[in-house]
Amino acid sequence: MFEAVNSGENLEKQGCSLNLFRVLEQLDKEVQSLSSQKEDLLIIEEKLWFMLSEEAEAKRTKITELRREVEDLKRKCVELTRILNANIRER
Repeated sequence: MFEAVNSGENLEKQGCSLNLFRVLEQLDKEVQSLSSQKEDLLIIEEKLWFMLSEEAEAKRTKITELRREVEDLKRKCVELTRILNANIRER
């Protein structure tokens, strides 16, 4: 009778061990899946930071160009005003 109880306990332990093994396998799969997702997201984040920095640099360049154009236009306007004032005085 002791052997029957002992045998039953062994089967129960084996079943429990098998369940624990399955749980560990599922957890390993989830760890792998989440690690893969993390790597993918880190790559995407890096690409987005690069795109942001490129966009910021493009805007800085555009601002520099616009400032230069504004200064040129101001200079032309001042020159045209000077010419116009000189023509009005001559009349």
